[in-house]
Amino acid sequence: MIDWGRAGALLASIDSKADAVGTDAARVVATSPRFQNKDFPLSPLPLAVAASKVEEHRRTAERYMTLLERVLELYAASGDVRSYFALTEDEESLARVPATLTPSIRISRLDGYLKQLDGKICFLENNTDCPAGILFTERLNLMLDRIIKNLNPQIASEVVELPLDQTDCARQELLAAYRQQGGDKEDPVIAILQISGRANAESVEMAEEFSTRGTPAFVADPREVAVSAKGVDVGGRQADIIWNKVNTVYWNQLVAESPALLKRWLEAVTSGRVCHINPFSARYVTESKSCAAFLQEAEFADHFDHADREFLRSVLPWSRKVKTGKVVEYGDEHIEITELLLSRPADFVIKEPYDIRGDGVTIGRGVPRDYWVEKVKLAARKGYTAQEFITGQAYPVLLDTAQMEVALLTASLDSFMFGGRLCGLGSKAGLGYKVNVFQGGRKLAVRVYNSRKG
Repeated sequence: MIDWGRAGALLASIDSKADAVGTDAARVVATSPRFQNKDFPLSPLPLAVAASKVEEHRRTAERYMTLLERVLELYAASGDVRSYFALTEDEESLARVPATLTPSIRISRLDGYLKQLDGKICFLENNTDCPAGILFTERLNLMLDRIIKNLNPQIASEVVELPLDQTDCARQELLAAYRQQGGDKEDPVIAILQISGRANAESVEMAEEFSTRGTPAFVADPREVAVSAKGVDVGGRQADIIWNKVNTVYWNQLVAESPALLKRWLEAVTSGRVCHINPFSARYVTESKSCAAFLQEAEFADHFDHADREFLRSVLPWSRKVKTGKVVEYGDEHIEITELLLSRPADFVIKEPYDIRGDGVTIGRGVPRDYWVEKVKLAARKGYTAQEFITGQAYPVLLDTAQMEVALLTASLDSFMFGGRLCGLGSKAGLGYKVNVFQGGRKLAVRVYNSRKG
């Protein structure tokens, strides 16, 4: 998907105008709205994507979203499926609330790598609880357009906009979900959930921008929810749409502190008085790292036809739930899973069901042997997911424009999905095994360019 010709041309343009580019980038940052939850250096070289490859990627990402929707249907219908995800009774009650939207997962981000060997997409994770970047990615991309317009007007003129690049996409998706559910208020109010004192910059900026664009929005603490005859209040203000931006890790911490919280949210989402995005089924089921394993487990294979199983093998890393005594097929081997993990630590990662900033991911090749052994034992006790380690493609990132210091960093290709459709692309880049902004990485703009003529 990477347009290496455009990337090279842009890098050459930056090299020829290094001083001017650095000055221009600083000016653009200073005159643009905030675009970061955590500071990272801005690279004036975007991840260049060939427009000719985007349509195929769109079909792939949207087909995968359709299969995630099927997982939600299976969860609602099958006790065996529910047992696999092993939610608590209260969590399961929330996850089984009947869907009122089609598709159920309205806003999500599929984090992926373009595999080093063949350049094909591999979806590593489904961020279907509260994906970051739906506002800041748009802002970052538009900032790079301003820089490139001054740097290389010809290439700038060839950019192809995706819906996320067209300002106001996220607000419009929230409103579309509200209308689909039957909401009829002319000016519905959006509550963006964040824990008091821990709201990230994007949530605050989102509330301000949505309000400026005509939809009242505010940031509220999920613990301050109440249902009355008039509707659902959060923090003392009535909300018609709730965009739940609390990561599931933090959500579970709140629930541990106040177990009654889930019952209050069950009352809120079943009241019919609020449109909650995404539903709790997405937060607990398709957000779980167990989902990638569920989609590939032999015991559930009959829920998917041959074509779907082949598709899933092509776009997901090999993934299985860890359980002592479980025999799995890996390549040409049939082997007990803990024996496989202990014999080949460099080939695998272990993932806890819910994670933030990569803290719940253990990479076999990145930890000492004794640590890995203990993690495998823990995974077997807890039912964590083992996943094949995937090496992503490296991409040039400017670390210092003035000195033209360039490093090849592993770069992700993340797909923003609104209403089950590809809406935009983002990227993160880093030197370590975990490509995460909070672990030394940075975001890259992603720009799609028309194919060359002639």
